[in-house]
Amino acid sequence: MASQRQWTVVLVLRLSTLFILVASVLVLVFNTVKVPFDVRNFSLDEFNPTKLTFKDLIAFKYLLAVAIIGAVYTIVQLPLAIYHVATGKRLSRNDCMPEFDFYGDKLVSYLLATAVGAGFLACADLKVNLDKMFKTLEDANTAGLGDSRENYDKFFNMGFLATTLLFLAFVCMAVVSVLSSINRNHDKTRSIFG
Repeated sequence: MASQRQWTVVLVLRLSTLFILVASVLVLVFNTVKVPFDVRNFSLDEFNPTKLTFKDLIAFKYLLAVAIIGAVYTIVQLPLAIYHVATGKRLSRNDCMPEFDFYGDKLVSYLLATAVGAGFLACADLKVNLDKMFKTLEDANTAGLGDSRENYDKFFNMGFLATTLLFLAFVCMAVVSVLSSINRNHDKTRSIFG
């Protein structure tokens, strides 16, 4: 019966992971700001502000890609977990599914961990450097900066939020990974096919 409780926990964690990853994707995709001062080419145009999106940072593109990969993997795993919780059996008796769970969960959790590191470091590093640059520009009384600093801060704060959500998804997947390691050897008995 402990195995059934473990599979229920796995199902809940997989659902949580999916919802968190979808939320992270939405935060990243809808994180756009308009800034009159474009730091990419150091141009200042108050009348035609530059639109800043996740596409402008490689780390944010990586976050988005990993979040989508994690969501797709979780969507593939959900029906299998629901079936196992509902029936107490796996779809196949061979060793393929426990191995798939084991290696897939490990791979996705490692990808999420690397994305979290990339996201936090990119946001922190760029935010610090932009703060220094804006401080220098303000000290030089550069006119026309407008809301550039606040908009960049908003952009990177939303990046921190998306990365934090990815971290929560990583924690869920890490626990699922540990449980799939435990279940790897215990689920070789009952099956629907054989």
